[in-house]
Amino acid sequence: MLTQGLVTITGNGKTVLKAVCGCNGHSAELLARLIHERCLSTVNEVYNAALMAEFGCPACLVVFTKSEARYDGKEIPKLYWKTL
Repeated sequence: MLTQGLVTITGNGKTVLKAVCGCNGHSAELLARLIHERCLSTVNEVYNAALMAEFGCPACLVVFTKSEARYDGKEIPKLYWKTL
């Protein structure tokens, strides 16, 4: 199903990590639950959990922080970095 999705991790009222996908966004709730239950906090942990939850696919899934990112597609658009 082609639904976009967004899951964020916050700390002290600020966004510290975002997971964005262009398909299967309906799995956002499952991903959020996995992150919470497993105390996931790194880009790679969240990226792998997102794929396991079928939140996006390697071609459209982007997981990033201010200093790190994982995206198996092309270069991450600059707009992503500006909106964190």
